[in-house]
Amino acid sequence: SSSNEDVPALIYPGKANTPPHCSPSTTDIINVGYYQSWAKYRPSDCYPLHASDINVKAFGHTHLIYSFAGISGFGKLEPYNGIMDEVNLFREFNNLKKHPDNRGLKTLIA
Repeated sequence: SSSNEDVPALIYPGKANTPPHCSPSTTDIINVGYYQSWAKYRPSDCYPLHASDINVKAFGHTHLIYSFAGISGFGKLEPYNGIMDEVNLFREFNNLKKHPDNRGLKTLIA
């Protein structure tokens, strides 16, 4: 019979309830959020969302993923579907890392 008695309970945000002899680097938790850049274009009654509106601290995000971008034939990052506004949106998204409450935030791109 299987038992969950030996499975440590998770404590939010970001740490596991583990014995003190365990290395913290093996017990850290990541909390990933996914941001769709087109969310800012939603109608007002459908909760439009700018990247700068993401409350990283409230959600406990350690990592945020931005969608989408392309990669050119030369291996360079380029705007999704050639929409140049994506460059500014990605900058706004990356600026979330500069907020003092968001220390250690990692941003990625899909």
